[in-house]
Amino acid sequence: MSPYLQFLVSLHRVESQFICSNGIESRDLKILELIAVRNWLNQPPKVTALTGLKEMGSPAVVHRSLMRLREANLVMVVQAVNDQRSKYLHPTPKSFEYFESLDLLMSENNGCDAR
Repeated sequence: MSPYLQFLVSLHRVESQFICSNGIESRDLKILELIAVRNWLNQPPKVTALTGLKEMGSPAVVHRSLMRLREANLVMVVQAVNDQRSKYLHPTPKSFEYFESLDLLMSENNGCDAR
């Protein structure tokens, strides 16, 4: 098997375990990834911005995903200091543990010999 396909198989296994163990859905994981990337870019997303993303589903569907992520302690909501109406989404330490496990997976698969 090619190193890339081997990595994909491992990635899907880790994602499936994470989804099952946290009681979330695959859409929730994609939203979590988006939140993490935006925070990494120092642009934490507002709740309202995410609920407006049509590719993630209707606002109600996105809101349910955010609630599951919060209940699983994967996302926290932080109110802006200067505007209590603005709420920003941040990954929690539990989320960072998951992303660190993906870092490890990538480094393990980096050592694969290409055939």
